[in-house]
Amino acid sequence: LENHRENERETLRLNLKREVFLQVAPAIQNNYLALSAFVDLQLSISDLHKKTQDTLAQSAGAIAKLQAVAADETLEAARQVQTLLGTIWVRLIAARSGLDERTDIAASKEIAGLWEKEDAAFPPLISSLIEHVRQELHLPFDKERFEVGIVDSNARLFTELEKIIGPLG
Repeated sequence: LENHRENERETLRLNLKREVFLQVAPAIQNNYLALSAFVDLQLSISDLHKKTQDTLAQSAGAIAKLQAVAADETLEAARQVQTLLGTIWVRLIAARSGLDERTDIAASKEIAGLWEKEDAAFPPLISSLIEHVRQELHLPFDKERFEVGIVDSNARLFTELEKIIGPLG
């Protein structure tokens, strides 16, 4: 009987984690995707700032729920991802501010090149976070394959961007 109760408690814990993790995944992805707005030089700095802040505000609740259910290693991996995204955001907003009101191709190349350089640190961090989440849910995960896939996807994105605006530098 006690074994049955423990199994039920474990099932409830896993279900709760699963629900939280299913909210966190799109929240982090939205934060990551929000960085692409920095390349849109048609957005004013204030509109860009508002758009990014709205995205971060929408995701904060879901990400905060991790504190209630995630293991320490998962929390640390999530902190590293969010810190990286925040750092990239600060660097990109500073770079955009430095462009003033420029919307020429050179300015586009400059901000896109910075975004590409900053983005290089993301794949290992997000794959580490996903690995921890999947371990907590007792799900298999091929971290190397996933990370290679992200790197490939990002390379394709920047290749297409270069086709539009030229070499990013």
